[in-house]
Amino acid sequence: MKRSALRATCLLSTLPDGSGRQILTAPLAGDETPRTVRVRIELGKGIAEAVIAGGALAGEAITRQNDELDAIAVSMDAFRLSLSAALAESLAAGLPPPSELTEISFACGFGILRPRSMTAADWLVEIDPGGDIAGLSDTRLEALLARGRHWPRKHPMTGTWSEGTSVYADVVGGVSEAEDVWRGFWSLVEARRDRWTMLMLGAAHVLKAGESGDWREFAATGAALLRGRALSSVPFMGHVFDATSAAWRAERSWRRTNAHESAGG
Repeated sequence: MKRSALRATCLLSTLPDGSGRQILTAPLAGDETPRTVRVRIELGKGIAEAVIAGGALAGEAITRQNDELDAIAVSMDAFRLSLSAALAESLAAGLPPPSELTEISFACGFGILRPRSMTAADWLVEIDPGGDIAGLSDTRLEALLARGRHWPRKHPMTGTWSEGTSVYADVVGGVSEAEDVWRGFWSLVEARRDRWTMLMLGAAHVLKAGESGDWREFAATGAALLRGRALSSVPFMGHVFDATSAAWRAERSWRRTNAHESAGG
């Protein structure tokens, strides 16, 4: 095959966005036409898309990764694990691997890509094999968790982390006091703590692979959730509440404006 000589020149990954979606890209050398690997993975669904883009699309993929999505250059092992874990999720959901996945795997230097199922506990062990996070003092742990308040500024992708507006609407529809909205919101979101733990640890995985010391903050937060810490007591989750509330209010305002215009007001 003509593409058999293609080889990745670097490997890039975004942090997961609020829906649990990550984009993995790798510019390829070995062909006169610029080519780029682009893989979209989704938490709980696995590999949603895996293609080798050519020409202008190849350049656009990398530009968007760098300029819009704050992609991070990661190691081969980390990139492969992200793909292997996503492949395992796809297979568990009964979805066949994308047709270009084998070619992508060889181009990235992995050879045959094998699925690897990863729970949140597995991710924590992978990220922190020495158990340093588990051994933190309470004071040090709280200091790391407190830094979560700054994630949206330091890591813009986390600014997209929120819950669906339908969750907030269900709460608002059944209470009258602001304090009750807060309690009601978290009573519903607690059922999704596994998802939030996976988001935290997925981000920690990418950051550590990209040699950012901030991985410890995300890993510590994920570890705290694994140990049963209430979501509402995690500093970063205040952003999640505020972002969800703001999205619900914006959606309600948009609906009211459209209804007014439709009525000819």
